[in-house]
Amino acid sequence: MAVPFKGMAGLWRISTLIWQSKQTSKDGRLDSDHGVPSTAAYLWNPRTGDRLPLPNIHEEHDVVLMSKCSLTHKDPSHPGCVVVLLLLLFKDQGIMPHMCFCRISGGTPWRCLPYKIPSLLGVPRFITVIAACRGKLYFISSRESMGAIHFPSNQDEDPVFQFFDAPRINFVCPHGTSLGGWTWLVESPDNNLFLIYTCYDWDSRSKSNFLVAIHAYKMDFSTHAWHRVRDIGDAVVFLDRGYSRIAASCAASPLGLKGSHIYLFDHRKSDDDASYYLCAFDLGLDTLEDIWVAPQSIIDALRGRQPFWIVPPTT
Repeated sequence: MAVPFKGMAGLWRISTLIWQSKQTSKDGRLDSDHGVPSTAAYLWNPRTGDRLPLPNIHEEHDVVLMSKCSLTHKDPSHPGCVVVLLLLLFKDQGIMPHMCFCRISGGTPWRCLPYKIPSLLGVPRFITVIAACRGKLYFISSRESMGAIHFPSNQDEDPVFQFFDAPRINFVCPHGTSLGGWTWLVESPDNNLFLIYTCYDWDSRSKSNFLVAIHAYKMDFSTHAWHRVRDIGDAVVFLDRGYSRIAASCAASPLGLKGSHIYLFDHRKSDDDASYYLCAFDLGLDTLEDIWVAPQSIIDALRGRQPFWIVPPTT
């Protein structure tokens, strides 16, 4: 596999990192120098097929359970752009969160370090909701705080974790009933950080949950506070409901779309149907519209696979 990513010819969103071209000998065994297996890695533009080489990933960086991948900048040619992998690795102490990273320019090798997120129970926590914004990676640390990861220009220096109070809003869904929902972080085309929350309710007839509302909150970096917004300008947001929980954004008008809309695939079940609907939510009007129903051929193709959004470049 390869890595969709942001930048240059397109906004190339990273979802997962894929290792390709394992070197094997004619008899099928791993062929490597000095007995250290390595795998070529690169960033891949699915719109053009272009590849941007990355340093080889050695066996000690293999993903065991779960991974997330992101870039610190929209343009991978930016001199400070860092590719970051958030991993769950098996270690002597058990399953531990790790972060592997490399700077795209300069050809420096990957570094892999454990990281710790404050936890009331003392249990290692994996970062699940994260987005790049203004050269840093921001993530939800707890209901009352946010975290930011800064990567010094010298890659020999460890990344710096910063935490700040940013209480999340108590989400109130229509009719006061909700099964809870999912959250995303996303950087807008004008470099603002948004938190997107989807609200679900329960349908007793079909015995499944259904989408009833989407809320958007903008981060005020001067006060470290979230403020609900119903207008995100000439921008649209695309949500990925897979385990990677990654969102993408771009300008709306070049695509012929209306601004302040959020798009996602919604999987619904009923007694005789299980369909994927492409939905558009209007933040200003609080309305949800089904604009496309995936045919059975698409549903069959998605089984066991995780789709991702490909959107145009941010100008």
